[in-house]
Amino acid sequence: ARWNRGDIPVLLAHPASAGHGLNLQHGGHTIVWTTLPWSLEEWEQANKRLARQGQLNPVVIHMLSSPGTVDRAIRSRLQDKKSVQDALLDHLERVEVAREAAREAPFRMPVQWVNSPNLDFRGFAGLIASGIVKPGDPVRVLPSGRTSTIDRIVTFDGDLDQASAGQSVTLTLAD
Repeated sequence: ARWNRGDIPVLLAHPASAGHGLNLQHGGHTIVWTTLPWSLEEWEQANKRLARQGQLNPVVIHMLSSPGTVDRAIRSRLQDKKSVQDALLDHLERVEVAREAAREAPFRMPVQWVNSPNLDFRGFAGLIASGIVKPGDPVRVLPSGRTSTIDRIVTFDGDLDQASAGQSVTLTLAD
């Protein structure tokens, strides 16, 4: 409560202990990190809590570090992790999802569950990875190589006339 009222001018803390529950918008605003976490997530969460929308005072962050201590190595590792994380996220944001290519590829569906609630129904449930499937289409079951024909495409909302890459379905076979 004293911190949130601004009665405490400086907070000495470890980022892992300051990532939750501190109100820095209306209370104190000078933080000294006494050591660093190895976790990039903890480090970012703690620092992002400091400078927030609605901040009344500029936040000042100090980090204690002495030559020859592990904190210097940790800081370097955190910067390396941040660079890799930023590069990965940047790449993932730019990757175009090849939906059309997946639809034009041959039909593939890894079976995630065999749905057999009674003796009259046996379906193979999964997410269609590529291609389009319709009742009457021939299929080959791998790794056995056994062939059959699609009888029905079953979903929670009812049977479909066709299904394509990205849809979760249950397929029943003619035999």
